[in-house]
Amino acid sequence: MDTLIDFLLSNIVIVIAVLGFIWGIIQKALGKTEEQRERQPVEMKEEQKREGSQPHRVKETHSAFEREREEQQKRLREAKERYKSALKSVEKAPTLSTKTRSKKPKIELSRKKAVEGMIWSEILGKPRAKRKHNLR
Repeated sequence: MDTLIDFLLSNIVIVIAVLGFIWGIIQKALGKTEEQRERQPVEMKEEQKREGSQPHRVKETHSAFEREREEQQKRLREAKERYKSALKSVEKAPTLSTKTRSKKPKIELSRKKAVEGMIWSEILGKPRAKRKHNLR
């Protein structure tokens, strides 16, 4: 027994290579069994069986969308009718004719008012620096 342990310890590289070879064979055997499991038909779960009845759910959803669409079209028609009636009432509203408009007040010009106008135009207008002026 001592000679076997001495042999293994003196040739550790060979021992590691043999262990690696055995490990590879084991992994390959396990890999094949996993592949075989993947290839076998899997039974459908309950959720998948329920999903198989999707055409019924699709029909329900489709009918719900159709009902919503019809409601929206109905609201649109009602809004159009309200708009048309409001437009008719605006068209029927009385308008001011030129005869009923008040006339412009007459402006009385005097020297005093003209001077006040010039002063206000200087106050409210552009500053002198920003206005064009003639340079001689």
